[in-house]
Order: sequence, then C-alpha cells, then structure tokens
Amino acid sequence: TVKETAQLLGLSWWTVGELVRTHKIPHIRPNGLGKNGRVLILKSDLEKFLASRTIRSPEDEIRLMNGRRVA
Repeated sequence: TVKETAQLLGLSWWTVGELVRTHKIPHIRPNGLGKNGRVLILKSDLEKFLASRTIRSPEDEIRLMNGRRVA
C-alpha cells in the first residue's frame, strides 16, 4: 500500500501518493480507477523503480561494465 511503501522508504504517505497520482511509480488499483480506491505497489515494481533512479559514480559504472560487483 501507499502507507507501507512510505514507511519502507522513509517518505511521507503524501509523497508516495503523489508518485502514484503522477504515474511515476508502478501500482495496481484492484478496485478499478476510482479516486479513493485501494492502491497496491508490488515489491518487484518498487525494486525496479528504485534501481532505475540509482545514481552511481563513474568508477562504479566502469566496474559494472567490466562485470565486477558494486558495493
């Protein structure tokens, strides 16, 4: 849920809700598109969302390209 995601990320529920409203974070509305319906955010979608916004140093990018792990 929005509340659980907010707690997990250390953000306010309003901030996560805004990410949902602006379609910046993948989510599911099992009860349809109603404004007040329940919103679910899958853990796998959240992980992909966070990975897509990870900023790495140039050195880390070189390590990744060479197949080495980045801490």
